[in-house]
Amino acid sequence: LHKLGKKGNIDRMLDLYAFLRRSSTPLDVITFNTLISILGTAKEFTKVTEMQNDMQLLSIKPDHITNNCIIQAYAIAGRLDLVKDLLEKAETTHTDDYALTILLSASIRDGHLDKAMDIVHRLLHQKKPLSQVT
Repeated sequence: LHKLGKKGNIDRMLDLYAFLRRSSTPLDVITFNTLISILGTAKEFTKVTEMQNDMQLLSIKPDHITNNCIIQAYAIAGRLDLVKDLLEKAETTHTDDYALTILLSASIRDGHLDKAMDIVHRLLHQKKPLSQVT
């Protein structure tokens, strides 16, 4: 899946994924992290949502890497508004520094300084040094 996706063969990657699903091959969170990362980078945002739905159907629990991949996809799409729910869910576990870096960069890039300040406040609340993320 990874090699096909990285070479830009998104349709073939999705065909292989569909084959794996039909053949009852056990899939795991790493498989979905790979798919979501590649689809997000390829700007296939509806497919990212489909992968999230498939994870739920298969009772595969997203991990912090999954959240990072989804946040990256939303940032690429310029849809920082969609990140809020994801961050609230992550609050019960932890927020990865990488995810916060993605959000901070995208917020500043898109001129959403209020969102950037919210992220800075979140970092301060978590007692993380700003230099660790910025």
